[in-house]
Amino acid sequence: MTDEPASAVRLERRFRDGREFVLDAPTIIPAIWGRDREVLWSAGEPLLICGPQGVGKSTLLQQLVLARIGVAAVAEVIGYPVALAGRRVLYLAADRPRQIARSLRRMVTDADAEALAERLIVWEGPLPFNLVKQPEALAEWVAGANVDDLYIDSLKDIASPLSSDEVGSAYNRAVGAVIATGVEVAANHHQRKATSENKRPSSLADVYGSTWITSGAGSVLCLWGQPGDPLVELSHLKQPAEEVGPLDLEHDHDHGRTTRRERPDAWSLLQGATAGGITPRDAAAAIYTNPSRADVEKVRRRLDRFVADGHAVLIPAKQVTEPSLYRPIARNGTVSDREHEREQITPRSRRSRNAENTAHAPLTHAHAQAALTSPLKEWGEREGADDPPETDLRRRL
Repeated sequence: MTDEPASAVRLERRFRDGREFVLDAPTIIPAIWGRDREVLWSAGEPLLICGPQGVGKSTLLQQLVLARIGVAAVAEVIGYPVALAGRRVLYLAADRPRQIARSLRRMVTDADAEALAERLIVWEGPLPFNLVKQPEALAEWVAGANVDDLYIDSLKDIASPLSSDEVGSAYNRAVGAVIATGVEVAANHHQRKATSENKRPSSLADVYGSTWITSGAGSVLCLWGQPGDPLVELSHLKQPAEEVGPLDLEHDHDHGRTTRRERPDAWSLLQGATAGGITPRDAAAAIYTNPSRADVEKVRRRLDRFVADGHAVLIPAKQVTEPSLYRPIARNGTVSDREHEREQITPRSRRSRNAENTAHAPLTHAHAQAALTSPLKEWGEREGADDPPETDLRRRL
């Protein structure tokens, strides 16, 4: 250990030459929680979990805590792996500590006692200083705990009023200083109250309080549902990489476990489009309830990514008024069983796929659901594979 003051050590670490800062930056986003390009929490960038009361924000945050300290039963959270922390983690139980303790108790057994004792420390109640007046004190306080992570449950209990830009800016500076010391930060927060014009959150503007609260976050997740609901929806309002979801989540309230229910996504819809292809608009309609133009473009970018990675082919439209189509590429490199599909597509068939020919129906949600749940074994056997390729390709994507 160095004899220098902690503040001097942190200051020395912040000064880096431009070559090291730029050229040594990782080309792949390091994920604390996530897989490949689907990153829900990236290293060095705070995570914010938002939502109304009673939708499972603390339940989700606590599962991340247990995964980080190595509780074996929680190696993954909602189907995404969580990296193991190198040291202890600090849980700031500022909001109803007794309830937080009961919530954590249902998630563990006596066999987890050693991990809890050695790798988790908890602070009960409010901070021992005024965060708004002393934002720099948070980093000093966390440094004294010698931890890898700081979990804040929740923001309303450590600074107020959160609607004030002064308070939001102070919180942003405080968390930024903690991140600069190499400690990761995750926090729970609330949404704005619903109005008749905006009944459910859909953007960062729906997060309660000053804009500085979300500005400093690398990833913002939103849980939506009714208090106590076992089924809630997760949307990714701010992403460090690719957008994750929207996802349907199911809470097991007895054991404190959250699992992901299958729903259509760009990958599964693409795999089901082996015969005629799929358009970004049709895919967006199956994924989102009422897709906006932005939603369609998000899906288009995902499909374009599959093309760039060699898992799909883009069949351009022959006319400006017609949509382009995306189709999966099988393991042997062919587009499908009809190898010359691109040349065989006619304007009439394009119109039917785009619902312009009323004698045919467009891709509906029911079709998308069937594409998602039906096995790929038949396709894999046609291409000479023993098992369907979905698992392997999902892992590599």
